[in-house]
Amino acid sequence: MENREKRVSIALATYNGEMFLREQLDSILNQSVRNFELVICDDCSKDSTWDILNEYAIADSRIRILRNDKNLGFLGNFEKAIQHTQEKFVALADQDDIWLPNHLEILLDTIGDKMLACGNAELIDKEGKSLHKLLDYQEALDCIPENDLEKAYSVLFFRSPYQGASMLIKKEFFDLALPILREAKAHDAWFAELACFYGGINYTKSVITLYRQHGNNCVGDARLIRNSRVKSFIGQLLHNQLSNRAIVIDQILSRVPFLSEEQHSFLKKSLSLFLIRSSFFGRVKNAFFIMKHYKKIYSCK
Repeated sequence: MENREKRVSIALATYNGEMFLREQLDSILNQSVRNFELVICDDCSKDSTWDILNEYAIADSRIRILRNDKNLGFLGNFEKAIQHTQEKFVALADQDDIWLPNHLEILLDTIGDKMLACGNAELIDKEGKSLHKLLDYQEALDCIPENDLEKAYSVLFFRSPYQGASMLIKKEFFDLALPILREAKAHDAWFAELACFYGGINYTKSVITLYRQHGNNCVGDARLIRNSRVKSFIGQLLHNQLSNRAIVIDQILSRVPFLSEEQHSFLKKSLSLFLIRSSFFGRVKNAFFIMKHYKKIYSCK
């Protein structure tokens, strides 16, 4: 099927985004793939965001805008935007980034038979100038494995390299993924964690997004510190990091209707490790597990 036959919904959540919103909207509307709807949900912005959205919606019939009666917060707002999408594929967008012209085209070529596709991003500063860094490098991953279960080692025990603003997801995925699990670190982390066990992930190293770094990012800054793997390992043991992952795993077990024996075994083993992390014995056991699967967890060569 050619890309022109694949209709896409784009879900964009806004809140007080007037500073960068026009640049992002222009980049979305100038995609090489033209056949899409853009669903924008505003979370009671107090600046001129709503006026900007109205201006663009009047000028382009592909845009549908919604305004919340009360503030839903970042996750609730994104959830509502996704729920109002109508097409087979749903791309997620942030209000302050810039999409390269082939953003959608590359994701449609990448997704294949998987539930989720994700591309790479280049970091830019507040003024839109390149920081000469790529997101996959910032996530301290040398490579991303092809096997989805091996992807899960990194996503659950280290961190997810899959940025929401560079994701394309099949609409049917949200039958299980919504509501977004609030105990997950972020919406994109939850989608990646679930997709490792439901439908899989295809990743491309192609840069499709210019990922803006500034003081008002709702998400982003904290994940850009390239901690050494040793520091991450020690931090997990001493500070009981990733304490909510037991809830994440329990939800995956509850929501995914069909798991292979290998997937189920991995999740049960991981759940038991996270449940005992608060004790000294549990941390020692976790340390041995991390050392045994070091290359898978940190995706290093």
